[in-house]
Amino acid sequence: MSEYIESPKIDKSQLCKADRNLLARKLYSSWLIHIFTASGVLCALYGIVDIFNNRPVRALLWLVIAQIIDGLDGPMARSVDVKKYVPVVDGNVLDLVIDYMTCVVVPVLFILHFDMFPDKIELIVASLIMFTSVLWFSRKDIETKDMWFRGFPAGWNMVVTALFLLDFGYTVNVITSLVFIVLTMTPQVKFFHILGSPQFRNITVPFTSIMLTAMVFMIIFNGYEHNVYGKAIIVSWLLYYVGTSIWRSLQPDELPEYS
Repeated sequence: MSEYIESPKIDKSQLCKADRNLLARKLYSSWLIHIFTASGVLCALYGIVDIFNNRPVRALLWLVIAQIIDGLDGPMARSVDVKKYVPVVDGNVLDLVIDYMTCVVVPVLFILHFDMFPDKIELIVASLIMFTSVLWFSRKDIETKDMWFRGFPAGWNMVVTALFLLDFGYTVNVITSLVFIVLTMTPQVKFFHILGSPQFRNITVPFTSIMLTAMVFMIIFNGYEHNVYGKAIIVSWLLYYVGTSIWRSLQPDELPEYS
């Protein structure tokens, strides 16, 4: 989370008409981006409603939509420089609050409600997910300068969606979750930001788009019980995620070319 820095006030009286129009467009764009980011909290709300109404398909769709919003809002905000034009709203805080809801709280409720873990340990594992995730979100050094996350970035929305669609059973669900819980608290291990990390971006973005598309089709058409191709795409992406993580983790924490 970056520190709040107040932007210098702009004297509109010193601006020509073209500059005032440009400033107006920047202000409108900045507020629209904040509204776009804030819409993620509605995905969380609708996901929770669907969970407690026993609608796993719709709940998973809200998690995927929230992931798409989360992936797009950061680059959009940086392209417009929202910190300069709307300094009253801290986009980092807004993003972190919504991310904790959509990436952690809703997925954990999904796990508990749809019995993805054995009864005897589900509350323990769910508690560990919540606890380690809130500690990760509170860190000031969650990203390297080349935008790789230090530790697993608490993306439990993707983990839960993948585990539900793969349907490999309790053992795989528990082992996978425990591994990611440990990695959340292991900043030496790096994980890419889908749009932000420059290395492998030409592969990461289209591959992730294909994987998300496969997930959506599997969810909508209820094909998670027999869709071999969809499962193969998800597993391949997870292997790619782990492989790139190993590669970046073996590099210096901060690469000289990005220092």
